[in-house]
Amino acid sequence: PSDLKETLRIDEYPKWRETHAIAPASYGKGSEAYHGQYNVAQTDKDMLLEFFRRIDQRLHPFFHRKNYPLVIAGVNHLLPIYRKANTYAGLIPSGISGNFEHVEPDDIREKAWQTIYHQKK
Repeated sequence: PSDLKETLRIDEYPKWRETHAIAPASYGKGSEAYHGQYNVAQTDKDMLLEFFRRIDQRLHPFFHRKNYPLVIAGVNHLLPIYRKANTYAGLIPSGISGNFEHVEPDDIREKAWQTIYHQKK
C-alpha cells in the first residue's frame, strides 16, 4: 500500500457527538449543546498503525522462508509506530531517521546497507 487514505478508505476523520446541558431542562428547547470532538493525535496514530499493519502483511510473501534484514526509513515519530505493527523477525532494531521524500533511492539503499553493517558488528 502506498497511500494511507486510499488504503484505509478514509474520506474524513471519524467523529463522535456528545451532548451536555447548558441550562436547566426547565428552559426547554435549546438547553442542550452538541459538539463533536476526537483526539486528532491518537486518531492519526491509530490510522498509521493500521496502515503499517497492512504494509507488514504485504511484506510477508516477499520475505517468505528467507532471512533478509529489513531496515525502515522515515521521520522519527513514524518509526516506533511501524515497529509496533511489525511482525517480521528480520527487522533491524535501528532504523534510518529523516525525511526521504526527495532523496534518491540509491542514497537510501546505501544508508540501509550501512545500518545493516553496523548492526552486525
